[in-house]
Amino acid sequence: MSAAEGVKSARRVLEILELFDQKKSPLSVQSVSDALGYPQSSASVILRTMTGMGYLYYDGSDRMYRLSPRVALLGMWLSDLFQDGRISALMQDVSERTRQTVMLGIESRLRVQYVHIVEGQGAIRLHLTPGLMRALSRCSIGLIFLADRTDSEIRRLMQKLLLEDPDAMPMGYDELFAKIRRVRERGYAISANLSADGVGSLSVKLPAIISGRPICIAVGCTDTMLFREEERFVSIVRDTISQHFDASAQ
Repeated sequence: MSAAEGVKSARRVLEILELFDQKKSPLSVQSVSDALGYPQSSASVILRTMTGMGYLYYDGSDRMYRLSPRVALLGMWLSDLFQDGRISALMQDVSERTRQTVMLGIESRLRVQYVHIVEGQGAIRLHLTPGLMRALSRCSIGLIFLADRTDSEIRRLMQKLLLEDPDAMPMGYDELFAKIRRVRERGYAISANLSADGVGSLSVKLPAIISGRPICIAVGCTDTMLFREEERFVSIVRDTISQHFDASAQ
């Protein structure tokens, strides 16, 4: 197997695991093939390999593959926060109170990675996939992480980011630093039309870390709703964080 083929196979394994997470049900070879656009033969080979390694098990009676408990055990060492359900419950509560999509983000080098998403219930919903990456300068969670650094550190990070992606900073340094000053003053960040036209988000840092790194949640919605509901959303997010983390400390 060439290096390129190995990378392709590894990506497909992860995409299959994420598909199980999205569907929350057993999957057949055909359903995996249809959902992910793989040749049926390739899907079959990967599913059999994952079964042989103990990550799936196959039920011959209905020809369906199911996740094994080994998958659930993979990340148990990361944090007690997910084991006791605090963060998941917090995100669900914020989503129910705002009716909007809620994202959990962690810093990944020069970018933010969304590691968990609760889809909103409003008429207009943002459809995001866990694992999605955004440049630090193109989302409200990224502005939160940048605000923890000095201005000189921020400038160095942006220079590195722009070498990789010339479109990563859709504003000048003066505007970026003005946004970061507002984050430091208010304790939360908002962004509009940075990741996509007509889309905005509001982010607050959580009083917790995962793998030694800070984490944030963001409420995602249309830019129009963000500006109209900013104060209410900030109040909801802060109140919900206080409820879940204060209660867990008692």
